[in-house]
Amino acid sequence: MEQVQSLRHEVEQLKSLEGKYRNIFLNAVEGIFQSTPSGRFLVANPALARILGYASPEELIAERTDIEKQHYVEPQRRREFQQSLDENSIIREFEYQVYRKDGTRIWVSETCRAVRDASGAVLYYEGTIQDITHRRSTEEALQEANEQLASWVNELQQRTREMTLLSEMGDLLQACLTLPEAYVAIGQIARQLFAPESGTLSVTKTAQNLVEVVAAWGPALGGEPVFTHEGCWALRRGRVHHIEDSSDGLLCKHLYKPPPAAYICVPMMAQGEALGILHLGYQEVGRLTESKQRFAVAVAEHVALALSNLKLHETLRSQSIRDPLTGLFNRRFMEESLVREVLRAARNQGPLGVIMIDLDGFKSFNDTFGHDAGDTLLREFGFLLRNTIRAEDIACRYGGEEFTLILPEATLEATLERAEQIREEIKRLKVLHRDQDLGQVTVSLGVAVFPNHGTTGEALLRAADTALYRAKIDGRDRVAVKT
Repeated sequence: MEQVQSLRHEVEQLKSLEGKYRNIFLNAVEGIFQSTPSGRFLVANPALARILGYASPEELIAERTDIEKQHYVEPQRRREFQQSLDENSIIREFEYQVYRKDGTRIWVSETCRAVRDASGAVLYYEGTIQDITHRRSTEEALQEANEQLASWVNELQQRTREMTLLSEMGDLLQACLTLPEAYVAIGQIARQLFAPESGTLSVTKTAQNLVEVVAAWGPALGGEPVFTHEGCWALRRGRVHHIEDSSDGLLCKHLYKPPPAAYICVPMMAQGEALGILHLGYQEVGRLTESKQRFAVAVAEHVALALSNLKLHETLRSQSIRDPLTGLFNRRFMEESLVREVLRAARNQGPLGVIMIDLDGFKSFNDTFGHDAGDTLLREFGFLLRNTIRAEDIACRYGGEEFTLILPEATLEATLERAEQIREEIKRLKVLHRDQDLGQVTVSLGVAVFPNHGTTGEALLRAADTALYRAKIDGRDRVAVKT
């Protein structure tokens, strides 16, 4: 009797447990399943049917088509997961995408183990499935936001670097005294601003309507070093010209061949004047982004302003040290240069030649032909001197029809030889004014040399002027030296 009661008690406990487990099975929020090795469901709870879009577990179980092909977005990846379970029966978690009954895709997380028979063959798989689509969407959105944030940070760092380099370029250009110095500075900074792309800076030569490359960076370009305004669409149109794919676009004629995959030409404008162009070439289509185009325009604006200021500075400096009629240096610059050259000659213990030149009979020339003709003669003589002297020599208009030459490191013999050369050259000079030949012109020249005739600039000028006076007294058209 006691045995019967014990047996009944155990049966009741089993029924109670079965009810509890069945209640859990039916009401679980996770899908619970058993499936064959081929993937067909043997057991499924309502949650699994709901996850896969079926009306009931029975409908899901009754599905006789190839479940693997029907549900799994990446069957091969799912099979690799199953194979790892076949090798051992431990429970593993796996995330993948499946198709619901209506064809929509969702992300699921499966926890599964293989159940084997006594021989080790897989009888079935059992486990749980959760719909993690919302979680994955949130994770993907977060990842996308992080990537976007990283992109913004990188872009901000790039902009900061570019602004730093632009500021550095501005400082360098402010320190430059000449345009050639500025071209070198721009080329150096541009290598960092636009690396690894190629580029050139070209400036206009207004008198000849030409454009000349003055700075280049990146791989060898091989383009035209000098070209006309018409050779660049940016200069012709007065606006930015960019080609995102050179296989299909209106290309500038100054490009090297084969042309870059993409390029941009930005005109450098200042005070309504085109100073030149900034050209950038890209070796891959798609690299010329809008941000890079905007940056190229910003750099071109900075460069144009700097070059315009330097040109103005050079113009003002030239006006302050040069004689406007002859193009030679003026008396003030000559006196400053003479002091400097005398100090240098004394330091190096070397010679320094000085020649004073006077156009013979200039007053009579003016009276005969007029002051306009006199200006023409002075202008032509200035041109002759500029083309006769060495690069290190200094030619000046001392005043009126008098000129001075400073010849660094020139001995007395060399200075006399140069003076005779100038005397002969002026006699062969043909001066035309209003189609009238003004006749032969002669000059008188006085020579003095440091330290023979003086150890200061003032003494040298006085000695050369004394020699010049003697040359004129002796009959003009001759060279005299201070005795």
